[in-house]
Amino acid sequence: MAVSYKRIECRRVLEKVKSFSRFKCKYNIKPYQGCTFGCIYCLQSRESLQIKINAPEVLKNELKRAEPGLVCLCGHQPIERQGRIIRQILKALASRSFPVHIIAKSDIVLDDLDVIKHVAENNFCSVSLCINTLNKSISSVFEPDAPPPKVRMNAFDKMGKAGITTGLAMVPVIPFITDSDEQLEELIGIAASRKARYAIFDVLRLEDGFRSRFIGVLKRHFPEVLVKYRRLYEFGSKPESRYTRQLKVTIRRLLAKHGLKEGVPYNVSDRKSKQVNLELY
Repeated sequence: MAVSYKRIECRRVLEKVKSFSRFKCKYNIKPYQGCTFGCIYCLQSRESLQIKINAPEVLKNELKRAEPGLVCLCGHQPIERQGRIIRQILKALASRSFPVHIIAKSDIVLDDLDVIKHVAENNFCSVSLCINTLNKSISSVFEPDAPPPKVRMNAFDKMGKAGITTGLAMVPVIPFITDSDEQLEELIGIAASRKARYAIFDVLRLEDGFRSRFIGVLKRHFPEVLVKYRRLYEFGSKPESRYTRQLKVTIRRLLAKHGLKEGVPYNVSDRKSKQVNLELY
């Protein structure tokens, strides 16, 4: 499907997180509005992408007044290789000594490895790679335009060799499709063998904006689970609590088995204050 691109100028970039964040982040930065990966379980549009072309300059001014805190940065879209907006944002954050947590579903994040390394050495920077299955057939159904799981998993190797703190983001775990003990153990085990240090996870929520589309995909590719989904999501967008509790028990057991921590390993007390000049990178 063709994607339309619209370049816009924004007034704000640094969004303060209003509620509890499982990523421990105080701020969010999204330099792109929309997404081109076409994930069936996501509200983001796959048909259009807005590019905040002035985001780095706006951010520089915002950081002069902002209190320090962990920044969650996501959005390594293919178009990033043209404008390098995220790279400029990382430099701005480093210059003001802000810690960073990057969430990526593409190996394009490796393009910024040199800057990420310097941010990590002088403050804190972790990279969470989004992989919820190693099964290419399943991934192609639910994430049709995202890089294959193997490509994303291979990014762990290069990040690890550079000394970057990396984690596995199982977001979302798809009930009855990617949640078997065997699949979860394989995914967590391989991530651990690639030097991942932690994992974050969340179960699928069937929001109204994409619920019918998601169910349509199940009808075509996984009709055998439709009855289970009707029961599991009978009362809203969240699965019934018993399922969620059991999933947490299973994942936490597997994380402990393979030596991974749960959650981003950031502590405010560990924050460094050294500012970095990254003009050469």
